[in-house]
Amino acid sequence: LASGGACFSWGNNDGGALGRKVDKQADPDAEYEPGKVELPLDVKVIMVSTGDSHGAALTESGAVWAWGSFRTTNGEWAFNPNTLDAKKTMFPFQIYTPASSNERVKTITSGVDHMLALTQQGAVYSWGCSEKGRLGRFGEDEAEDNDRASDALKKRLLTPGRVSFGKTGGGGLGSAFGGEPVVTAIVAGDFHSIAICANADGSQSDVYGWGLSNCNQLGMFDPNPDLRGDQQVTYFPKKVDSLSGKRIVFGDAGTHHSLFLTGDGKVIAVGRWTDGRCGVRCANAATDGFLEEPKMIDDLPGRAVKIACGGVNGGAILDDGAAYVWGSQYMGQLGLGPREEDAHVPEKLQYTKPMAGKVFSDLGFGGQHSGAVL
Repeated sequence: LASGGACFSWGNNDGGALGRKVDKQADPDAEYEPGKVELPLDVKVIMVSTGDSHGAALTESGAVWAWGSFRTTNGEWAFNPNTLDAKKTMFPFQIYTPASSNERVKTITSGVDHMLALTQQGAVYSWGCSEKGRLGRFGEDEAEDNDRASDALKKRLLTPGRVSFGKTGGGGLGSAFGGEPVVTAIVAGDFHSIAICANADGSQSDVYGWGLSNCNQLGMFDPNPDLRGDQQVTYFPKKVDSLSGKRIVFGDAGTHHSLFLTGDGKVIAVGRWTDGRCGVRCANAATDGFLEEPKMIDDLPGRAVKIACGGVNGGAILDDGAAYVWGSQYMGQLGLGPREEDAHVPEKLQYTKPMAGKVFSDLGFGGQHSGAVL
């Protein structure tokens, strides 16, 4: 995202994820170099979001444009509710148009094959592949096996729909507030979603989750012993007692783990600890396992102001502008040099010569790569 409101993309364009024309015959490197996404000239982008094979742009008018493809467990599936037979959409189209100022979107986020949007009035919308309950608005009968969905259901899956918090499983939304608060932050993991409700100073917060929690990535450790791990699914928003009341104001998520930032700059991890992705000290960190309860990351030497999470990695930017990273280093995605050892606890991201004299302002993780903004 450029300061003038233009959006640039690069990478694999097989599923239309770049949102622009790519002529690989004329220019073999056309995918690898940043190119401008083909949006109307009068559209100013204020936020971008990317999944496995899709991209999206939030505009200053509160509308959402999107492009690419959603996949199911069987491969490319669909994307545009107006062209159900097309498995991918190569150029941006407007997927969400606000009907009023309160319904303008202020935040978007992507899982691998689904999207969430948060409006000015605190409503959450979801769309995309619903398998493993990640949309939070379909029961098991409709959520699973999207490949066999009727055209009517397929259109509902692909059209942004409001997530209802009336099916939270008891207690109502935001009982800690003495009323029904708005959602203030949203999180999309690969196959799970989270809504955070916090007051202005973060002194009170409730957290709700839905989707896959086979490694307790939702923080609601209550497994059904009669189900396999991949069947540990919550189809509608449910209050996460282990995370509520911890002053959480923001979050991010990867495949099987989630990270949360508190109002006083602490970072909380939950989910699978393998490869060090949770950034916490574990007696058996070299084995495969997951945290049964959320745990504070104690090895950050200061107050965190921003966190990032993705795939099998995590990171934080502190108030002095330093960045710390943890998790898998097997593809060099932590930027810690040619070493192969994972980082089980946070390690400081070292500056190279071109970075001298600057501080980190943003950090992000893909499946096997990372990026930072200074």
